[in-house]
Amino acid sequence: MSTGMQTIETIRASVDILEKAGIEYALLECTNLYPSPAEIVSLRGVTELKQAFPKAVVGFSDHSIGPEMALASVALGASILERHYTDTRYRKGPDIINSMDPAELRFLIDRSKEIWIAANNPKHRSAPEEDVYRFARGSVVADRDLPAGHVIAEADIWARRPGSGEIAAYDFDKVLGKCLTRAVTRNTQLKWGDLA
Repeated sequence: MSTGMQTIETIRASVDILEKAGIEYALLECTNLYPSPAEIVSLRGVTELKQAFPKAVVGFSDHSIGPEMALASVALGASILERHYTDTRYRKGPDIINSMDPAELRFLIDRSKEIWIAANNPKHRSAPEEDVYRFARGSVVADRDLPAGHVIAEADIWARRPGSGEIAAYDFDKVLGKCLTRAVTRNTQLKWGDLA
């Protein structure tokens, strides 16, 4: 169901009828102007529909020029996209200006699938990132040659790549004030066993 020119409250009456009848439905945020400039498009409407109607499948009926608004709606949770389509821009008609040709439609389909996947990925470090993680993170190293028995001060150590050392950069402060059990040279990655 397109929700163009409606408010949440006026939509609610229709949704009540559909839900009481047990009919599956989808609500599409829509701006009914051909074309729809960004100044009047409501991407926030996608979010508001999702919040107001948690049982609904929410989508976006897009009459803007270009793919940007539709793609942005996918990132906000739109799971249906409606666009006007033309096989050629040389046709006449009031909606040809905001219709997509075959190449534009292919672009929209491919990019929206990518955005949908990325928008629904959880925040975590993925397996392919592990090698980069180990390199990009820092390890605590001696920042100068230090003798055995030396009490470590902040100026004595630093955090440097790679992150393959035993003491991670985020444990920097835990090393301060510890006594070295052996002599170390500059840039040596420190180990917990080096500290007393």
